[in-house]
Amino acid sequence: MGSFLHQSPSKRALNANLPYSGPAQTAVHADDAHKLPEFVNDPSPGPGSGMSVLEVLSHLYSSPALQAPDYDLHKGTVPLQHCALALSLNRNPAARQPTPHPTPVFLDPEGTKCFLSLSSAENQLRIQHNHPAQLIKLAYVDHELEKDHTILSQFDTTDFSSGMAHASYLISKKGSLNLPGITTLSKQTAEELLLKDAEEHHCFINTKAFHNHLSHHVLAAYDLGAPAAVLERIYEKEKKLQRPFYLEENHRTDFVVTKDNWTEHLGNRNAYGAYVKFFEEEIKVLGAKNLLETYMLSEDANKDGRRMFVRLASGVSGLHPLIAVGYGLEFGNDELVATGLAQAAVHKDDGHEMLECVNDGPAPGQGISLLEVLSQVYESKALEPLPYDPDKSTFRLQRDALAKSAAACPIVSQFRIPNSPTPTEVSNAIEEIIWVSNLLPFASGKRGRKTRLDFLLMHVLTCSIFLQPLCDALEKPEYQAKFLRAYVAGIIFVMMWRGVPRIDPELAMSPTATPRSPVVNDRGPTAALGDPNDDAAYNPWPAIIEDAQYHADVHLVKAIRGVLYASRRYGHTKAGDIPGAYRDDEKTKEVFRGIGKVDGTLFVRSAGVLMDQLGWMTYGQTKGDWNYVALGWDEAWDALED
Repeated sequence: MGSFLHQSPSKRALNANLPYSGPAQTAVHADDAHKLPEFVNDPSPGPGSGMSVLEVLSHLYSSPALQAPDYDLHKGTVPLQHCALALSLNRNPAARQPTPHPTPVFLDPEGTKCFLSLSSAENQLRIQHNHPAQLIKLAYVDHELEKDHTILSQFDTTDFSSGMAHASYLISKKGSLNLPGITTLSKQTAEELLLKDAEEHHCFINTKAFHNHLSHHVLAAYDLGAPAAVLERIYEKEKKLQRPFYLEENHRTDFVVTKDNWTEHLGNRNAYGAYVKFFEEEIKVLGAKNLLETYMLSEDANKDGRRMFVRLASGVSGLHPLIAVGYGLEFGNDELVATGLAQAAVHKDDGHEMLECVNDGPAPGQGISLLEVLSQVYESKALEPLPYDPDKSTFRLQRDALAKSAAACPIVSQFRIPNSPTPTEVSNAIEEIIWVSNLLPFASGKRGRKTRLDFLLMHVLTCSIFLQPLCDALEKPEYQAKFLRAYVAGIIFVMMWRGVPRIDPELAMSPTATPRSPVVNDRGPTAALGDPNDDAAYNPWPAIIEDAQYHADVHLVKAIRGVLYASRRYGHTKAGDIPGAYRDDEKTKEVFRGIGKVDGTLFVRSAGVLMDQLGWMTYGQTKGDWNYVALGWDEAWDALED
């Protein structure tokens, strides 16, 4: 803190807790942060000294200098909207346990309680990162910045600097759905569970490199409004599958990743813990956006066989590293971004041949729709699957697809997103991808056959919810275009992996648009304005959402979130208005037969199929399962029916 002798009279009065009757004060907006005086660079108090955030605000609140006539303190209208308060920050890094999220209570000089509503989690993270210039957002001060910055300098930031081992584990953004039911307790519980998972568990649950889905399940259920008790049950169920953070105790010391050697252990699963620690430190310095640019998209991150973009975005991994990073960006959780990038680092760079084309796209206004891309995949002789072999494992089928993957590049590069797209072009591309990602799992069955939902195609759906958060994080149009083309390549690779299953749009539209749980409302007539037993007056989503929150299958929860997200964005779409459904502007030539009949009810129809296949568990049905057999081959269907 600056010397007391160098403080102005008003500052000395505040610091000495003496009366001060200077001019009224006004709020400083975040945009005025450049006007900060040098106090923000004053050294913070040493460990064990200084004020807590609440003490700083309490001091400011009780200061006579801040009794501005245009602020109603007792109604909580003091301009504290930029207070990135650490109400949930961990002030004891050694314990590494989150503190509660209390409603902040301050006392005025007469002892009257004043409840203030404080928010702005983004700034909260900045404080954790110990950016001194953001301390202005801890309180309201006047434009002259002359009266109370001494108090601000007393804020103890030492707890949030180098001594803090992990990145921010807080949920600082609302999820894509943010459904009612989310509470302070459920948020705090989710944060605690996410941190425990990040600190205690490896990204692979077995030697076959099956992925840890614990954090996915927690956040997907949380976003649907699941109570804290359900989140805890999810954790207890999923943790039984996990392996320790360090697979062997010696990995703790054998692998140490630094800026100088971070490329040396790429592809080594035993180095996962070391990469997590490394990216935790890097994200505290760089922030999530710059971390991704530096370690995923930069030339340095991809030269000499490093291929970090491939390791993250390739469909060979089932999109899992991308999913992990996507959750982190969607919910503003830096810890998940760090662990997702660490997960990418220990994946192999398989599939790089297919991503060679993602840097170059068509000229603006040129190219073809994603549905036309699929049509070309179906027509390509080079991408025809090998003859059906019932003895081939999933991993053998993956190798077969990899051997042909380079042939997909000329098709992927035609997708109509230019190298430097406008925001509208990015939005349009995301819409096309979401439609296709929803069609593939539900339109790739066979008429007259039992409904089967492909496990890997489902990942294309669940990952599509992260397209917008990822594009928002990348910011640069050329990076957004590269990522979206890579996602298209990932879709095509998963299709090849599954034997290139063909979509039948009319099949996807055949299930009911009013799916129901096994128990219906059998109450008699009432004075209510409509009867939920009548399909015309029935909204299926509440029952679906309620059951999905409690479902034991993590992928069901994620898939329901995916179709619900798509419904919120595009559920209003009329038949014939799906982007790219027709080859001509006159809408006379469908890309696929029946695609012109698909409308926004696709998503609720698909949700009903999901619930019927995986089970309405809160109504007593047993948990169903996904299909793990590649159904692009007709022979595979025949074998399943035998």
